[in-house]
Amino acid sequence: MSIIIDDQYRHSPRYEKHFNVFCERLEKHFNDIPVFDAAMQLYKEYHFIKYSNNHNIVTCGTIEYDKAYRYLNGIRLEEAVRKLVKDNGIKYLPAAVVYLKKAFFRFILINENGEFYLDDGTYLGTDYEKIVESILNGEKEIVPILNDRIYTSLERHGWDPDKIIDTAPIEDKYRELGFSVFPAAKKFFEVIPIGKYRIWNTASDDDCYVGFYPNKRMKDPKEFRDEVGENLLTIAAKREANFFISESGKFYAQYEFTREMFYVTDDLYLFIYYLLINRNGF
Repeated sequence: MSIIIDDQYRHSPRYEKHFNVFCERLEKHFNDIPVFDAAMQLYKEYHFIKYSNNHNIVTCGTIEYDKAYRYLNGIRLEEAVRKLVKDNGIKYLPAAVVYLKKAFFRFILINENGEFYLDDGTYLGTDYEKIVESILNGEKEIVPILNDRIYTSLERHGWDPDKIIDTAPIEDKYRELGFSVFPAAKKFFEVIPIGKYRIWNTASDDDCYVGFYPNKRMKDPKEFRDEVGENLLTIAAKREANFFISESGKFYAQYEFTREMFYVTDDLYLFIYYLLINRNGF
């Protein structure tokens, strides 16, 4: 799939104002790190240009640097930047945000030498466009930062990594609803306790939950069978979204407001993290 480039905001009559606001926010959050030449050159060339491919997006200079968006799944962006400054003795600033699978944020940083790094210090290179292309085409894998919140949430519901859950009652409930539980789904419910989980949400104190359980209101995944190429089972739902596992153990999401179905991951714990801990509580 080709990379889509969206630069419409740069042609807005209010673009100069947007750019000035962005610079002011940078100055506010990083008041001890002046905007050095390499960073300013990047901002002037790529600010507000969005590159996207297969539900992943890379954008330079957006509001994601502000307020709740400055969190890397619980780690403040400022903390990540200042750690690199301290460890390497050279100034760094945010270059772009990497928005993964509609939920996770990672950040690309730039230093005074014009070198780009991931927020954890992983060196990416010196050519911004090549870096973006390699990320969006999957040549360079960027994964979310995990932290202990996922395990805390699971433990509250009786999760034990060494315990195999009896899935017979769950399978019976699915059968009552007209669905069969294939081995990959059985494996999921052997590990993840059913129940209603509160979502950790940095942007709001409002209660938001995701449910792992079969129920009569859950989405029938048959309509997506041909699109995915294998059978699916609905295993979770939250707000206007449904989540599925395929026979091969891949996890998918479908949001009602867009009607689109997309692949999330084949990693069980990364999928749970996707559901329970993200910036917007979808």
